[in-house]
Amino acid sequence: MWAEAEAWFEAHKRTLRGAGIELRARLMPDSGLMSSYANGVVRLALPDAETPAGALRRALFAATLRLSEREVGWLFGAMLPRLVAHEIGHALRDEAGRLGPDPWWEEQAADRMACLLSRPHLGPSVRARAVTMLEPVVDALGGLAEALAGYRHPDLAKGRGRLCSVRPTAVPDAARYRDFATFQRMSVAWSYLDLLLDPEDSFDDYRNDMLLARRSDA
Repeated sequence: MWAEAEAWFEAHKRTLRGAGIELRARLMPDSGLMSSYANGVVRLALPDAETPAGALRRALFAATLRLSEREVGWLFGAMLPRLVAHEIGHALRDEAGRLGPDPWWEEQAADRMACLLSRPHLGPSVRARAVTMLEPVVDALGGLAEALAGYRHPDLAKGRGRLCSVRPTAVPDAARYRDFATFQRMSVAWSYLDLLLDPEDSFDDYRNDMLLARRSDA
């Protein structure tokens, strides 16, 4: 899985370069449970069954996501282009000097890049299977109402099937951002929404909105 992650990292860098966006960050494995970006380094915590740490991580993810270890392996493998692209999104914001103080807003900014870079690589069958797999996970974790409140495409989510019956509440307090259960609940729900709604975007719009325009609270 790590070799695949490295390949996606390089592939995404080439795609970005073709769109006139240079990425300077480098990629490293992480020993914890949460992938992250900081100080020029994208760190991935992968449930790679070929390593002892990865196998333990896979078992922990299976328990917390209410999935089998085989399902966890498939899900992370299928979503690897998105996972790598998400952390690249954080790196690009940092390199542009645009990181803001709201961590949940920054997660949505990173998800925008995750969608842009991974969309061509997630075919309809993969997307449908992932949505089907994540739906009961989202229900069990209970983060959909919070995720809808902070979702960057609220209008796109309105009137879409089961989302009609979910009333947005509020995203968790920023102090809970690094709490694993809270972060997992939010990130899984936002991934589910992106996969379900499949929002369209462009690199030009991303560059203008995320890398050039300053937010008033930045």
